[in-house]
Amino acid sequence: MRKIILKILVLVFLLSSCVEETEIILQGDLDERLVVDVKLTNDTTYQIAILSKTIQYYTEEQTPRAVGATVKIISGSGEVFLFEEIEPGIYQTTEKVYGEIGESYLLQIDYDGKKHEASSEIRRSPVVDSIAFRWEPFMESFRVLYFGMEPAGKGDNYLYHIYKNGVLMTDSLKNITFTNDDFIDGIYIFGFEVDAWFNKFNLQQGDTVTLEVHSIPKDAYAYILEIFFETGGAGPMGGSGKTPRGNISNDAFGLFYGASIVRTTRVIE
Repeated sequence: MRKIILKILVLVFLLSSCVEETEIILQGDLDERLVVDVKLTNDTTYQIAILSKTIQYYTEEQTPRAVGATVKIISGSGEVFLFEEIEPGIYQTTEKVYGEIGESYLLQIDYDGKKHEASSEIRRSPVVDSIAFRWEPFMESFRVLYFGMEPAGKGDNYLYHIYKNGVLMTDSLKNITFTNDDFIDGIYIFGFEVDAWFNKFNLQQGDTVTLEVHSIPKDAYAYILEIFFETGGAGPMGGSGKTPRGNISNDAFGLFYGASIVRTTRVIE
């Protein structure tokens, strides 16, 4: 049985233009498949799409990029965002654009004679009143505490990113805290520690810390959880053997999703 390796260029943490390559081994005689990573945010910026392909497991080749594709995003109101290829497999909107909270979006990709689609939305943002810090003697570092109101009504899902002096600390899936509102729906979040206890961010007095809260759709949250478990993020309890497929049509892998982002910055005193 031939093994195929799925290398997902995870864009779930895109704001810093940081891309994490994650390997998932697929069993079986699979044809080469398109792997899609596209994220649309409410920030006014050049939105990015990364298109790659699955490769055979026993190979020293780098992840092949999908070149020559046509990529666009269409809003529910008919606005069209066109992408152009700026590097092999790396596509960027032709101008700075932003997604609107409450709007739905359709991704369309034409590649190698196939059409692929996925839909998503940009959900509401939580309230971030402030952040505070708590000294952790064991880690010899400050921890980041989040204060703010979680919107009433279940169905919200969040990723938390931390920047230290302008540098992204949560640049890998294993370093990111993510949660849904199953147990916090509609309540005031008082001092939630958004950096996992095992992270070594070495936050000290004088450091400037920025917290970003990304509100994402349910299917994106579920996909990230699948990647987390299948790549060992859950430790010995992880790994179900199920391949995270995502929401891309026509036998492609990967994810297209919208995210609303709020951020706040404070200096550790």
